[in-house]
Amino acid sequence: MHDFSSIHASCKKDIVESDYNLNEKIFYLKYSLPKVWASYSEDNPLKTWNGPCIGLGLLISKYSESVIYAKDAIFPEIDTGQVYFLNLRLMKGLINVPVAFEIINIDRIKQILEISYIKNGKSKGKQSIQFFDTGDGRTMIVHRSFFKSKSWLRDDLLYPCFHKKFVKEFHKNMRHLIENTLLTVPI
Repeated sequence: MHDFSSIHASCKKDIVESDYNLNEKIFYLKYSLPKVWASYSEDNPLKTWNGPCIGLGLLISKYSESVIYAKDAIFPEIDTGQVYFLNLRLMKGLINVPVAFEIINIDRIKQILEISYIKNGKSKGKQSIQFFDTGDGRTMIVHRSFFKSKSWLRDDLLYPCFHKKFVKEFHKNMRHLIENTLLTVPI
């Protein structure tokens, strides 16, 4: 590829959400909002997008026109315009599904991260991850997925079932990263 600007998100951050199917999952972490937000917005994507069901292949930064492969040791902090290429493993790797998404919004005030599927992929839509202080030292994470495709089978049966599994693995990876960071910080 000679020009990364030819990669486009399937939607912008301000979509009409009611035009899409919705999956929503809520997670609670026993850590403060500043700690959780810092981890989600700064941790190495190789660690966050790597597990039994998800594997990061490479990351493209459209603005710096750079490519970072999973084997590279240094990853940048997340930023808008980054495109992640993942491999989703279904049925213990018997089926592998390539997926790409672009980070379209990082709102540090409202503490929202949004990603969009890449244009011309099987699904269109975005995922929104928003963080809330529960008032008791914990953080509530609301992960909303707005999606649609040209297949009712995909939208009604496959996407909700498998997406729930991938989202759960991602947030579990994040929880482990936060816990490991707390264990290695000197008191």
